[in-house]
Parts: sequence; structure tokens; C-alpha cells
Amino acid sequence: MFKDAIDKPALISIDNVVGQVLRLLQHDLRANEVIVMTEFEVEESFVNADPVQLQQVILNLLKNAIEAMASTLRDGRRLNIGTRVVRNGTVLLSIQDTGTGVAPQNEDRIFDPFFTTKPEGMGLGLAICRTIIGGMRAASFLPNQGLGVRRSRSHCPS
Repeated sequence: MFKDAIDKPALISIDNVVGQVLRLLQHDLRANEVIVMTEFEVEESFVNADPVQLQQVILNLLKNAIEAMASTLRDGRRLNIGTRVVRNGTVLLSIQDTGTGVAPQNEDRIFDPFFTTKPEGMGLGLAICRTIIGGMRAASFLPNQGLGVRRSRSHCPS
């Protein structure tokens, strides 16, 4: 019964979920001197998704981005987050950081459970993201773009 209450999709704003996660990570962002820039298409970012699961995905992605910038000079740590509507009514969430990036030999492995390039950590964050997104029929990772969540225009507020 508890699981049913959590796994119910609802009409939510990705922008609002990003804002909630940024508030949760406020201490980490300050401690790591990360400058956050956001660009949202506010009226267009509503999707039908499980809010808890979407929050978990965004939390994992942002934590990964913060960690990826650890070796970047402090004055160069920038996190750009944006949403926009792309073809077929998909809302694209883009998260870009100024970290070192993913080495070409690791690109196919970053979503594998227990794969990590970090000295600590278990390598589960991105694997969890893939599992959650794989369970959302209307969501997918778009190569070199970000997370895409399709939305039903008939359910969007006007």
C-alpha cells in the first residue's frame, strides 16, 4: 500500500523539482564553491511523472556533477541546468558541468552498477538513475543532450 502511494505519476514541473533538489544540495554547492545557472521554460516544463523518482534522478545527477568538478579550479566550477521543449512534446532537462567529462573508454559503462572512477563511492548513483528512467515509460536519456521526459499536452496547465 505504501509503495502504491509513492509510485503514482502526477503532473509536476521539472523546474520545481530541480529547485527542490538545489535547495537540498545548497550546502554541498556552497562548500564546493559551485556557481549554478538555471534557464527554464517555466510554462512548458510540466510532465506526468513520479515526483519522488524524478527527484532522486535529478539529485543523483547533480551530486555526480558536483563531484565531477572536484579537480576543477574553484573559480571555474559552473553547473548549468535548463529545461526546454524539444520535438514530440519532450521536455529536455540539461545538466552541464565544468568537470573533466567522461573518458571515451568509460562512456558505455557509466550507467553500469558498481562502475566508478572515483576513489570512494559504490558506483550506484547513475545506475539507479538508469533503472528509474527505464521504469518511466515516457523518459529516456538522450545522448549528449540530457534527460528527456515526454509529456501529454492535454494534461498541461494553460
